[in-house]
Amino acid sequence: MSVLVRIVIKIGVFLSNLVSFKLINVVYEIKCVIYSKIIERSLKVCGDGFKIGFPCVFYGVEDIEIGNNFNSFARLRLEAFRKHNGFHFRPNIRIGDNVSINYDCHIGCINKIIIEDNVLIASKVFITDHFHGEIDKKALLISPSK
Repeated sequence: MSVLVRIVIKIGVFLSNLVSFKLINVVYEIKCVIYSKIIERSLKVCGDGFKIGFPCVFYGVEDIEIGNNFNSFARLRLEAFRKHNGFHFRPNIRIGDNVSINYDCHIGCINKIIIEDNVLIASKVFITDHFHGEIDKKALLISPSK
């Protein structure tokens, strides 16, 4: 093992003794609380007990309503689109009370999506009320953005 590699390993061991895993979790939880408060205030409606993991993507927050005791882990994408490719929509995402969403979920809306009370959504779930075109020879010649 080279001298440089041994020095890097010793520095890593030294730093790991200074910063505990518990401290890292506390810092992450503080970041999530601050992030949740920022998002919570921008939503159309938001109940008590709102908590999301960092990072997340929220788009069209003025069309999103969330009930009490909402919890989401990191990397949630919650998007309500009013306009795309010259088309106009009236989206509404309504999430009930006691809903928990696991990691890496995506909810995309142009019309209406309602998630009732007491729902648990597993990791890597995609929910949408729209689609991305037909799967035929003619449609395949159209660019994906159209």
